[in-house]
Amino acid sequence: MNNWGIRSRALFLALIPVAVIALLLDVYFINTRVNDLEQGLLERGHAIVHQLAPAAEYGIFSDNQEILKRLARAALNEADVSSVTFLDVTKKVLAHAERSTSPPQLGKQILAAAAPSIAEQSQRTTLRFSAPIFLSSIAWDDSQESSALTGPPQKVIAAKLLGQVIVRMSHSATKIRQIEVIVNSLVLTLLGLAISAALALRISRTISDPVLGLTEAVRKLESGQLETRVRNISGGELGELQQGINAMANALENVQGELQEQIDQATVELRETLESVEIQNVELDLARKRAIVANRAKSEFLANISHEIRTPMNGVIGFTTLLGKTQLDEEQREYVETIDKSASSLLTIINDILDFSKIESGKAAIQDFHFDLRESVEEVLTLLAPLAYDKSLEIVNFIYSDVPLALRGDPIRIRQVLTNLIGNAIKFTDFGSVVLRVMLEDEDTNTASIKITVTDTGIGLSATDQQRLFVPFTQADSTETRRYSGTGLGLAISKKLVELMKGKIGVESEQGQGATFWFTLRCRKDNTAVHEVSDPFAALSRHRILVYETHPSARLALRHMLNAGNMLISECTEADKLQHLLEAATGDRMPYQILVLGLSGEELEPDKFSALLTPLRDYYSGPVLILVNTTQRAVINLLCGLGATACLTKPVRLKQLAESFSRLLNPNLPAPYCAQEPSVAMPAPQRTLDGVRILIADDSAINRKLVSTLLKHHGAKVEEAEDGDMACNLNADRDYDLIFMDINMPILSGVQATQHIRAGENGLRHTPIIALTANALAKERDRLISAGLDDCLLKPVHERELLAMVTKWIPGLTGTALAATPADINPDMQYGAQGTGIIDRKRALTDELLGMLLAELPTQQQAMEEAFIDDNMAVLHSHVHRLHGSASYCDMPQLMASASALEKALLQKMRDAIPALYATLRAVIDDTLRNHGKSL
Repeated sequence: MNNWGIRSRALFLALIPVAVIALLLDVYFINTRVNDLEQGLLERGHAIVHQLAPAAEYGIFSDNQEILKRLARAALNEADVSSVTFLDVTKKVLAHAERSTSPPQLGKQILAAAAPSIAEQSQRTTLRFSAPIFLSSIAWDDSQESSALTGPPQKVIAAKLLGQVIVRMSHSATKIRQIEVIVNSLVLTLLGLAISAALALRISRTISDPVLGLTEAVRKLESGQLETRVRNISGGELGELQQGINAMANALENVQGELQEQIDQATVELRETLESVEIQNVELDLARKRAIVANRAKSEFLANISHEIRTPMNGVIGFTTLLGKTQLDEEQREYVETIDKSASSLLTIINDILDFSKIESGKAAIQDFHFDLRESVEEVLTLLAPLAYDKSLEIVNFIYSDVPLALRGDPIRIRQVLTNLIGNAIKFTDFGSVVLRVMLEDEDTNTASIKITVTDTGIGLSATDQQRLFVPFTQADSTETRRYSGTGLGLAISKKLVELMKGKIGVESEQGQGATFWFTLRCRKDNTAVHEVSDPFAALSRHRILVYETHPSARLALRHMLNAGNMLISECTEADKLQHLLEAATGDRMPYQILVLGLSGEELEPDKFSALLTPLRDYYSGPVLILVNTTQRAVINLLCGLGATACLTKPVRLKQLAESFSRLLNPNLPAPYCAQEPSVAMPAPQRTLDGVRILIADDSAINRKLVSTLLKHHGAKVEEAEDGDMACNLNADRDYDLIFMDINMPILSGVQATQHIRAGENGLRHTPIIALTANALAKERDRLISAGLDDCLLKPVHERELLAMVTKWIPGLTGTALAATPADINPDMQYGAQGTGIIDRKRALTDELLGMLLAELPTQQQAMEEAFIDDNMAVLHSHVHRLHGSASYCDMPQLMASASALEKALLQKMRDAIPALYATLRAVIDDTLRNHGKSL
């Protein structure tokens, strides 16, 4: 009803009262007339039966049935009488007449027998009236259909009863008259309502039409037809409203005219302004193009300057390492160590600046491939642990058991963030501990939300410092923290990387009370990956282990790690209690089978270690595993000589701990270090690959020479193949522990050779195959791994990354790679160093590689020239790729840069840029041959 119009409301208000009154009167009239008709029928029935009773007295008395029949037939002349019956005292039918066809004459007995049936049938549609017949006087009893004559009359004058007369009155005629009354009443009512509706409609128009006209006028004015006016044809309030709307329309029309004039004026002014803006846009566009050119020049400058800086820096670091292994006195060794630390710090700063530049320019991409979260975390802690050892800090690792470890994401960037956070925690903590926790926030079928926290006991941060903590080139406190050095880029880079990985990073700290840095990651679960048995201690079920550790966090982390297996763990924090526990266990049916001693910096001193371990030997003769905060082999050898069975550095890695337990308890497995006699010295670090068989497949003799030399220096047995087909033949005849496979080779490429080798293995063995490639694109790495290779090592090959790759894929060689410094943890260096030059063992190797390159250059130049003239881009790419790899090993930055630029253009099929880049490369080759020819 709220949505009704004025006309509908007026009709409703006019018709409802009339309809209600008419309905009430109609009901009253119909009810009255129906009752009157019913009452008239009753009265006629009484009158007829009372007239027939005395008239039939003589006929009954004289048993003259003819008189009775005439009386009955005469009574049927009444319109509503349906039947008349005379009965004697014995209820015998003396005469009966009906309006319908008379029944056959079957005699008085038949009529008497039929009387009850007749009464029953007619009782439903008729009214029954009866009266007694007396000889001298009349007694009466009136009843309707519902009251039968069941007893003596209500009032009887002493007289002789002769019989009874029964009259039945039909309802039919009365019902018809009642229906006629109802129909006539309804017709009259509807007629009255129709007349009222017509009158109401007529009257409502006089109200609604002016209002509708006003509404239409307002709608037109709203749509902008300001010339609209309302006809002033009404009086009273409607007339005043019509006049008001017309006055408003006049005012609006005047205002619109004024506004239009103002708009026209503003349009003229705006057109003039737009012309000025257009001129400014042209100037801004020119400025933007100049800025783009300048930004490109800046990017090229950064790339070139980083290239130029990192080339000599790699040389400085490499030759400093070599110099440190020569015979030096203490003062000279101190100078060499200072140079090495300074060079590593400088390289870290350069890498940070380049990373920040990449992120700011939007070129930092987040990769997506399988990784093991535990391995990534433990790798970072292992690399940074020596920095904590130097400051006598306890570094602790918590990875909770509900955290899924098989994930898909970018482990390189995750390790970079972890390195920044843990490195800062170690840097700003002078005593105490650094605790890493990896927790599960939530997960579903396909993804998991991981939260990683790094808590230290360092100097802490104020609220003001926390606000500017993640700002580039900014440190927390320019006074106190300047003694720790740094560029202030580490946390800014970490924040950008975490945000690129759809996570968050933050800090919780108070001044002087340490800090907790945290970040979250949303990673996809790698449900298709194949993993080792989830319980590394499965073979040690029900073994009794006694753990001694005084540091609460380290003890809790170790217990959490050991709880992964079903072992019986006992803990102890005091040396006296440790002795009592071992003494009490001597009589047990199942004594302790391994004793684990976690030693702090003070307990590593020989006197204190002997004082701790010597009394225990009276009650315990089993293996003793020492967990130490040092990587110094002299200290470890000393501990072994004093009775330790094996030593592991903290924080211990889960696989190392499980492997050490298995070797200590199983005499059939190779013994861990320290299990030999104390007099047996640890093998020299440069011979850690003794007995390892490695195949190097590369069509470049320079590449093969470099990798082969580096591996042979560490004791590996290396064989070389010049192409993919030769690599397949050598592998068929021999079993190699590892294969380094160049991708672009003649006859069979690296991918084809790998697939051929995999097909020949038939699932019986799996030889790790590492790709040697200069293509650093992530999609290239994914393509190679999906083709059957296991990992990628980028050219130019760095000795540290080469050894790390070998130890990663050959079991039992953990720790053989050189100890990495924080400067090495760079996302561009996870699969090979990006700097030019090599870390060579002898200058003679560099000279030999350079000589080989210069000898090959004329032949390669001729082959490239022929391929370029024949427009054979595939062959040209093969030669350029080979030259690029050779130049990167020989400390020839210009040759490598020009070859790299042409190779990228060939890969991306940039045909317009290829001629100019080829001309540049040819000129660089000519200069190289000319300059080095003179020097040689």
